[in-house]
Amino acid sequence: MPGYDNCVRVFDTSVDYSSAKQIHKCVALRIPSVKNTPICVYDPAIDIHVSRTIIANGNWEVGNIQKVLSILQNDPRLVFLDLGCNVGVYTLAVAKFGRLVTALDANRKNLEMLTTSLQKGNITGMVMLIWNALSDKAETVGFKEDNRNIGGLQMVSGVSNTTVLGDSNSSVAILLDDLVPLFRNKSVFIKMDIETYELKAMMGGKKFFEQVDVKYLFMEWFHHKNSEVGSKIIQFMTEKSIHRITH
Repeated sequence: MPGYDNCVRVFDTSVDYSSAKQIHKCVALRIPSVKNTPICVYDPAIDIHVSRTIIANGNWEVGNIQKVLSILQNDPRLVFLDLGCNVGVYTLAVAKFGRLVTALDANRKNLEMLTTSLQKGNITGMVMLIWNALSDKAETVGFKEDNRNIGGLQMVSGVSNTTVLGDSNSSVAILLDDLVPLFRNKSVFIKMDIETYELKAMMGGKKFFEQVDVKYLFMEWFHHKNSEVGSKIIQFMTEKSIHRITH
């Protein structure tokens, strides 16, 4: 993309991925106050948390999503940045709500599924997808997979040059700073769920937090609770005067 770091990979949402083998089914995402929209999910046998819950209940983390939508409604300037979008529950809800979204994920399969959901819901124009991991340096990262929780995919830094890497087991990590041109002088709500790589992503975003008006940072706190990494994250956000929402 002209003007962007060469490693930033904007995912083509015009391609038809509806026959992708990882798509188990597409169901209605049901969020109160937002019209239903299709969401494609994995077989619940390999995604025992997110996809299983969506199939059973029509949503995932619905209370958190409603809180996000309430904040967005109260500030029409905010744009939404979904870092670690997974199958796209937050992205789809916010896009259906009528707010522009940029969604990033390291797992190509997730982006193929989310592209299909966007197309089925006729909201492709509301979302830009980016196919990258985030780190504190530009590098190739491997994947540490959980066979029962595909949404819990973790990044592995420093993978060996002798390892056979491809789209299915690795991704290109960029810095959050590489996204500054997209968000400079904008007010941003960030949702970040990148499975323990949160601090690395923030350390790679020092220019981002200086040049972009980050109003809120919403992240999963389970991995960082009562840890040294968690303390460093809190210190970073306090220094940057960012409102934090954890779950």
